Amino acid sequence: FAILRVLVMAAAPEEKRTLYVGGLDDAVTKEIVASAFAPFGDIVDIEMPMSTANKHRGFAFIEFEDPEDAAEAIFNMNDSVLYNRVLKVNFSRPIGAPKDGATRRPVWEEDDYLAKQQAAEAAKQKAALEEKQHEEEEKQKLHEQILGEAAKAAPEGEDEAEEKGAAQQITPE
Repeated sequence: FAILRVLVMAAAPEEKRTLYVGGLDDAVTKEIVASAFAPFGDIVDIEMPMSTANKHRGFAFIEFEDPEDAAEAIFNMNDSVLYNRVLKVNFSRPIGAPKDGATRRPVWEEDDYLAKQQAAEAAKQKAALEEKQHEEEEKQKLHEQILGEAAKAAPEGEDEAEEKGAAQQITPE
């Protein structure tokens, strides 16, 4: 336990004095949270965000006066039980701060976002054009096939009859 305590204490940057405490039961009040965490050091503030139903939302933020006290509270209270609920206790992050390595920048602020979008759009257009050309080629092949079959099916006599009929119309009587 001593090694784990040293690791938790070493991981606590000097400015980290505020803890996130999650998993709180509905019956837990600020006073109960204060008495559960008071043995680890002087508490500056406790905030329990409220829901629209005027109940707390199941978590709290506890600010300690000393960062080492905050680290000691994490070591002792994380995964402990309060009012039959297992608590999750960690250093809090500032509002809107990203989780472990994630960025909060919109994707369109990336340097190559526009180039990626234009390349993706060009690829879509090229694929659509190739598909259209393929469809046209298939239609042309089908048309030629139908004409070829029709020419084979027509008897030769009909062609000669058509020629004689055309010649009779031209010949004067």
